[in-house]
Amino acid sequence: MLGSLVERVFESHFLRKLYHLLGGGLGIIALLLLEPKWFLLAGALYALAFFIYGRRISFAAIGVMLVLLLSGSKFITLLTTVIWVVGDGLAGFLGAAYGKRKWPWHAHKTIVGSVSFFAGSSLATLVLLFASAGLPPLTLLLLSTLPCLVASMVEILPLYFIRDRKVDDNLIVILATGLVLRILTAWLEVKAGL
Repeated sequence: MLGSLVERVFESHFLRKLYHLLGGGLGIIALLLLEPKWFLLAGALYALAFFIYGRRISFAAIGVMLVLLLSGSKFITLLTTVIWVVGDGLAGFLGAAYGKRKWPWHAHKTIVGSVSFFAGSSLATLVLLFASAGLPPLTLLLLSTLPCLVASMVEILPLYFIRDRKVDDNLIVILATGLVLRILTAWLEVKAGL
């Protein structure tokens, strides 16, 4: 029964993006509340349940856990997750609703979706950083735009995994975003802890 519900959700673009936003939001809350080892355990259990009931691999959950493991930073992982959840969610909703022109090299991505990804994720990241990190203006600007720009550009590349005969770019987008954030936080000497 749960498996058929998952199938119905993933057959609908709207329901899939709504699940993405709600599930990603829960992941953000879990990142804020849990110690890294408990977050990784919860993420692994989620990925396992998703595989069992949905018969799908959650590249997003794997990507977020890899960013946490490789960066060792809840701060970088949180920013990466916010960028992906907000950006990809808005790109999906607004690109489907208003995007008429597709990128020449990617038949599933619209220009409106890409602009929405960048603008929405930049704004969300800026608000989060402004409210919590107390960073200088230039650092705030760089951390809230460069990773979002890279993420929105990586999302439109014709690189992806095939899942259920459909493209899945979540892992690539999340890992690229985490890498850019890791480089930027080291270069800008950002010491933010959660």
